[in-house]
Amino acid sequence: MTETKTGADPEAGRVQSIAAQLDALKTDILGAVREMVAPLREGGSAQQAAQHREEQHLERGSNLADQIDAAVAKVLAGRDAEQAKADRDAKVDKLIEASAEKPPVERKRVHRVMGWGEPAS
Repeated sequence: MTETKTGADPEAGRVQSIAAQLDALKTDILGAVREMVAPLREGGSAQQAAQHREEQHLERGSNLADQIDAAVAKVLAGRDAEQAKADRDAKVDKLIEASAEKPPVERKRVHRVMGWGEPAS
């Protein structure tokens, strides 16, 4: 009998890739925690640490181009949201019109004689 390759190599590569991603995530989390705790270790208060974090959070891009890019992205996101709302409203209106009650079709004598349009018994 011949042995077939089970494909363990791609699985091992995937496991290594996941392990590398987890290591990178661990490093990022540890860095963030150390950054938050550093002011406390240096003798600062919790209030100073929170203020330091808040200032970092509120800082704008030092470059005018970054500020412009952020403003353009905000405007485009707003425009996309408005377009999505308009599309959704149009679809709702179309569905309301489609589901509106319609008057019954007038049946002529020939329809009654031929049995057209009669409900199935």
